[in-house]
Amino acid sequence: LHQLVASCCWNTARELANLLVACCKLRGSLAPEASNDRESSGLAFVREVGGLLLNLLLVCNHKGALSELSSAFGVLCEWMWGSKPLRPVCAAWADRLLESLEPTTAAAAPGGGGGSGSGSGGGGGGEQRPAGAESDH
Repeated sequence: LHQLVASCCWNTARELANLLVACCKLRGSLAPEASNDRESSGLAFVREVGGLLLNLLLVCNHKGALSELSSAFGVLCEWMWGSKPLRPVCAAWADRLLESLEPTTAAAAPGGGGGSGSGSGGGGGGEQRPAGAESDH
């Protein structure tokens, strides 16, 4: 039952992310023909949705969630890159994602997370999960 619920959650997250990206594209495509207030409203909406997806990517450590959300985030960023006003936003998001990949000071310190090779099944990678939590669907 746990796996079924988790699978439904990730499928819902994927579809919601795809729906939000589609809404962004629609709002963005209408913005150039609209007044300045509507255009800035459309750009603000796109930034807000992208920021939400980015934050979800930064806090999730479940590979299923990351896979589902990263696809939608990639589509959004690719679309945004075609708009000059949104390019700096994409660049800032890319910087944030890259910064999150940098090793932490604990893992970079001698003896901090290198593992002893004892085969404890942890797998490394800096992923921290409660005991018994599974990262697969």
